[in-house]
Amino acid sequence: MKKIIDFLGQRFLYDGSFKDNKPDGYGTLKNTKAIIYQGNFKDGKMNGEGIYSGPQTLKNIIYKFTFLLGSTPSEYRVVGQFKNNKLHGYKILIFTSNGDFFSGIFRNGNIDKGLLAGWIVEEEGRVIAIIQWSKETGSYEYLACKGKSFDMKHERFVKEYEKQFEEHEWFPKEICKNKDEFKKKIIDWKKDK
Repeated sequence: MKKIIDFLGQRFLYDGSFKDNKPDGYGTLKNTKAIIYQGNFKDGKMNGEGIYSGPQTLKNIIYKFTFLLGSTPSEYRVVGQFKNNKLHGYKILIFTSNGDFFSGIFRNGNIDKGLLAGWIVEEEGRVIAIIQWSKETGSYEYLACKGKSFDMKHERFVKEYEKQFEEHEWFPKEICKNKDEFKKKIIDWKKDK
């Protein structure tokens, strides 16, 4: 069923199932530009598997995460699990329009145990860092991956980007102007490890 709904302070076209007049089950949220979220809802909130694609404007979904990034991307693609409209689960994948990529475990919208693996595009994917919370400094620290650990993560990160492109035609639009340019970027990333 299609219906205009208020969701996190914004109006969206919701296409999916309802229970007690709230989104419940599988559905999609669309604004005037594109699908913002596709996935599962429970009692009117994002719950379960889903994909969020859009700017950093929906509160409590990704806004707490952005302070880790060197620059603020114009768009995010978050693939994973949600609970009560927040990131919550294992293997949450966060792609950004500027090419950064992060994978980690989240609980109630926060990075769980401070563990997050990240690829920073400023170095064209040649730098992969483990980002973890330091009790001593009271902030996140970046530790560079080297050797076999780097090779395994680099290969996985390239595959994840390739998968998003092949299955959903999503690519980081701030570093590639079009799909053909991104196909070349994937080939370069595979060679550059």
